[in-house]
Amino acid sequence: MVSRNQLLRYLTPLIMVTLLMISGQSLADDSDKDNDCERDAGSQTCQARDNDRDGLSNGVEITLGTNPNNADTDGDGARDGVEVGGNVNAPRDSDGDGIIDALEPSNVDSDNDGVNNQADSDNNDPCIPNTTNVACQQSPYHDNDGDGLSNGVETTLGTNPNNADTDGDGAPDGTEVGGNFNAPRDSDGDGIIDALEPSNVDSDNDGVTDQNDPANNDPCIPNATSAACQNSLDSDNDGLSNGVENQLGTNPNNADTDGDGVGDAAEVGNVNNPTDTDGDGLIDAVESSLNDADNDGVTDQA
Repeated sequence: MVSRNQLLRYLTPLIMVTLLMISGQSLADDSDKDNDCERDAGSQTCQARDNDRDGLSNGVEITLGTNPNNADTDGDGARDGVEVGGNVNAPRDSDGDGIIDALEPSNVDSDNDGVNNQADSDNNDPCIPNTTNVACQQSPYHDNDGDGLSNGVETTLGTNPNNADTDGDGAPDGTEVGGNFNAPRDSDGDGIIDALEPSNVDSDNDGVTDQNDPANNDPCIPNATSAACQNSLDSDNDGLSNGVENQLGTNPNNADTDGDGVGDAAEVGNVNNPTDTDGDGLIDAVESSLNDADNDGVTDQA
């Protein structure tokens, strides 16, 4: 009679061999499955699988252009199946550019226009979908306002890439800049280019337009004889501007025109109604209170 221990010693090797054979067959089966796509990526078996477990079969991914071995083809953190949406026959294309969302990352902005590729209908044009972003304004390939200067040149020069006539004088920026934007025209040499200085404005009222005036806030430059200059100066510091003195007939370079020791301003009084003590039509500031031209004992002023 065979003991229990003897039976176990006899059967154990047979059981282990059997288990190893079964295990080997199972591994071989799994290996066959893994190699289905390696042997024939176009096979129905391979096409039906979802290698990357992104919710799309290999066959669908091949059709759409996504990678069947990468769950997030465009690398933006959203799985292909999610970005494709519920209908593989009409995959999502948020920006309508013909490139489906699963192939356009939502975390990349190729043209630096502030709009990610997935929402940008033209990933290589910084002026689409909007022209106000920095990349568009600095683009050397676009001329938003059609003035003959690229956005990039206008940004460098300080002109407005969205306004063909930045200074509003009727001449396009390109014309005022001239043929060489590296040396733009500056007619008055004041460091402000013509395209930024209007030829129809005279800020200091000196009779010279800003574009030709090297000092737009000084009415005495370039013309010291202009009315604006004269009205702004008091050369003799007598309290009357040169302009007023010219109107009254006093000397703008002599504080006491009639030399009687009394300043012009004191003798004039109200510039709109200057003092004329003797009513002879000659104001006191030009008639001396010391002289007696006709020796009649009465000074000229009186």
